[in-house]
Amino acid sequence: SYNKVTGLVKPRTGEEIYKALFGNTKTDCVKILNYQDQVVPKIDYAIWLHFETCPSELNRILSLHEYKSKKVSTKGWITDGPSVNEKWFKPKNLGDSIIVFEFKKDEYGNWQWIYSSMDSGRVFVEDVAD
Repeated sequence: SYNKVTGLVKPRTGEEIYKALFGNTKTDCVKILNYQDQVVPKIDYAIWLHFETCPSELNRILSLHEYKSKKVSTKGWITDGPSVNEKWFKPKNLGDSIIVFEFKKDEYGNWQWIYSSMDSGRVFVEDVAD
């Protein structure tokens, strides 16, 4: 059933996913590096995105919601995504310390996490919509 449903849906590009999550960028500093879309809710529980950006664009993204943030050490930290993207979804590769931004969308388990390098140049996003 999963393969039949996903076959009916035209996959979005990384740029289309970015625009759906964050709207139109006002700069040309965004470069999508990797992504996995959420095709079937409940089965694909999240959108996974990795991109390069600049501080002004990250600030624009963070202005869209009230994110809680904290600086965390990545030593011994495991944040791998599901098996299909475990080769690239590794926020711990952003450095020894990163900034994690968290936004709780609602009381039903819908969240968004943004993992940013300290210089705001590289970002991983996990957007859970259950």
